[in-house]
Amino acid sequence: FYESPLTLNPAQTGSFNGSHRFYLNYKDQWKSVAVEPYRTFAFSYDGAFFRKKVESGHLGIGAHIFTDKAGDLGFGITQASLNIAYHLKMNSYNTLSAGIYSSFAQRSISNPENMMWGSQWDGMSGFDPNLPSNELEINNNFSYIDVGAGMMWTYKTSETSMAKNDGLIINVGGAYFHANEPSLSYFDASTEKLSGKIVAHTRVFWGIEGTNLGLMPSAAFYKQGASQEILAGLLARYKLKEESKYTGFISEAAFGIGGYYRFADAFIAAAQIEMSDFAFGFSYDINVSGLTVATDGRGGFEVFLRYIVPNPTVGGSFY
Repeated sequence: FYESPLTLNPAQTGSFNGSHRFYLNYKDQWKSVAVEPYRTFAFSYDGAFFRKKVESGHLGIGAHIFTDKAGDLGFGITQASLNIAYHLKMNSYNTLSAGIYSSFAQRSISNPENMMWGSQWDGMSGFDPNLPSNELEINNNFSYIDVGAGMMWTYKTSETSMAKNDGLIINVGGAYFHANEPSLSYFDASTEKLSGKIVAHTRVFWGIEGTNLGLMPSAAFYKQGASQEILAGLLARYKLKEESKYTGFISEAAFGIGGYYRFADAFIAAAQIEMSDFAFGFSYDINVSGLTVATDGRGGFEVFLRYIVPNPTVGGSFY
């Protein structure tokens, strides 16, 4: 979840060591139980601007787009967002960030012919598509505007030397998504709304002094209507090569491995490799909920690719 920063919190826009940052994300879920699994593709860009001109802080501007499809109906969401954030440098160690986003979203059903309704089960031979559904007319797609905002605090100490590995970075943030609660229904007469979503998250980098090892615990909490999700875990990051040209982590070579737990749902194994300005990561969800009877533990995998255009100016976050 921390390798999709613009969807986690708009305040993370432009919060990294570098000038420009690009992300590609892909997730494949429930392939073991669905003929057409849940697939999500995402791309994002954000940049850090005016770092040299404004000593008290800098501006972050970014955009991201994601699209996913799920199930036999091809139920899909496509959303494009513009993010803007400002990062106020309070002193040498603390940065306070605030961001907003505005999105255009479209929801669609690609294969409405695959819909099945209770009234189409004849009680003898099974499903009969020739029987009437007795349902209201359904719009196969609709669109809406979505807005939200977030804040984040970052604390960062520099390493006393490259060899010591004694740096500490902490960030804590919160965001509110779908603040305008847009209409969410395939039926014209429905008053269904997209509920606001609360997100709280934290991440720490703690360098173990005198070693090449750093620990990166992180956690996230999501609450939307009656639903909630809690994630927590740890990534151990081992430095394979010291940075040579730029400050921060982006010029190093490092390998990370660890795991997370999504409460009442899945254990998640994760690994990533960083080489100079590039990073690639992989995770796999091992299902442990009641759905295990059907999944046999097979949840889904996710990959990310990150590229950062470097900047020697020290930024306010991990990368």
